[in-house]
Amino acid sequence: MAPKEHVQKTDKTPAHRSPAAQAALPTLSAQVSLLPESALLQRARANPRALRADEFLSLQRSLGNQAVSALLARPPAAPAALPAGRILRQLNPLAADLHRAPPAPVIQREPLFDGWEECLNAMDPTAKKGYSQFITLNGESKAVPIRDNACRDKKSGKYDKAKADSIWTKKAMSDEDFDEALKEKQAADVESVEARLEQISHLCDETDGTNRPGSVGDGTSEWALKWEAEHGEPFRSPAGHAYKLRDYCKVIKEGLAEIQSKQSSVKNTDTLDKIKKVITRATDRYQKMRGGLETWNNRITLYPSVWNTDGTSKLTPPGVDPLARGQLKAGWPKDKTVVIP
Repeated sequence: MAPKEHVQKTDKTPAHRSPAAQAALPTLSAQVSLLPESALLQRARANPRALRADEFLSLQRSLGNQAVSALLARPPAAPAALPAGRILRQLNPLAADLHRAPPAPVIQREPLFDGWEECLNAMDPTAKKGYSQFITLNGESKAVPIRDNACRDKKSGKYDKAKADSIWTKKAMSDEDFDEALKEKQAADVESVEARLEQISHLCDETDGTNRPGSVGDGTSEWALKWEAEHGEPFRSPAGHAYKLRDYCKVIKEGLAEIQSKQSSVKNTDTLDKIKKVITRATDRYQKMRGGLETWNNRITLYPSVWNTDGTSKLTPPGVDPLARGQLKAGWPKDKTVVIP
C-alpha cells in the first residue's frame, strides 16, 4: 500500500496581505457589489485584464472561477472603428465643426426668354441704360447683331438675361459722358446728311435728263435702257445702261436710308426742307429706274427677235441703228440679268 502524500493545507489568504488590506476587503467588495452586474460583465468581455482585483473577486463569486478564467484567456476585443468625424467630435468639438463639409451652394440660374423684348424688360437697370444709350448713339441696326448673337444661350438659342446684363452694363455711360457723345454724334450726323443730299441730288440730275438737255427720248437713263432692251444693242455706250442703273439705284436706296436714320440730329430749318424735297425726288427716280431694270431682265421674253436665250444680242456688231452709234460688241451683254437693289 503506497504511503499517503502529505498535503499541506494552504491559507487562501495571501501571506503578503497586510491586516489593513484584509480589513479593507469587505469594504471594497461592498463597493464592487454596488456596480451593476451587466456593466461589470460588459467591461470584462471588452478587456478582462483591465479589471481591478476587487472586481475579479466579485465576478468569481457571481460567475465562478472557470468562467472568470475563460474571460482572462480571451484576447481584448478590438475597439470599433469610428468615423473620422465622430472621433473629431470626441476629441475637439471645434475641430469637428471644421471637418464638417459645408453644404453645396445653390446656384440660381438667370431666366431665358424666347423674345428680345421679354429679355430687355427683365434686364437690370444699368444694362437697360447701356442698351438705350447704344441705340441712341449707333442706331438699332448696330445693336441687332450683338443682341441676337452674344446675348443668346448657345444650347437653347434663347435670350440669356445674364449675358445681356453683362454685355450692356459694360456699355453704360455716365450721364455727362453720354451727353458729350451725343453732341458729337449729332454734329457728325448733320455732316453726313448734308453729304448724302448732295450725292443723291447729283445722281438724280445724271439720270432724269437734267444734265443732258435736248437728249433723244425723254433724256432719262431708264429710257435708254428700255431702248436697248427693244433694239438689241447698247445706246451710245459700249457697256449699255443696265449696270449704271443698278449702281445708281443701290446708292440712292442706301443714301435715303441713311438720311432718314440721321435726320433727327438736323435742327436747321433750311436743311430739313431740303431733306423733304430730296427724299421725294430720289424716291421717284429710284422707282422709275427700277422699272427700267425690270424691263431689261425680261428682254428675252419681251423681244425674242433680237435676243438669244443666253441673253446675248442676235445682232451683228457694230449694230444696225444709227442712233446707237455703232457701240455693239460680240457677246454683249456679259450678264443675262442684273440684280435689282
